[in-house]
Amino acid sequence: STARNFALLTLKAFESPQNNARAYMWWSVAEAQGNENARTNRDIISETLTPEQRARGQDMAQGVLNLIIRIVSELYVVSPFGTTDTKS
Repeated sequence: STARNFALLTLKAFESPQNNARAYMWWSVAEAQGNENARTNRDIISETLTPEQRARGQDMAQGVLNLIIRIVSELYVVSPFGTTDTKS
């Protein structure tokens, strides 16, 4: 998934405590999107974080997930007849 790729890129390109929190965020997003390995990878990164960094990663992940939900809800509408239409 895209979130998984962002997590890997963040870890490889910018290894630092701040970016480990970002990697934690992307692994959390990937897990929420159904990536089976994301939870394990997130937990590994979690061990390198302080409680404050972990909380920041969780907050950032929730923000990304809220944004995804908002974008998707603006793109698609479910009609009362059970069909899904894209908004024009």
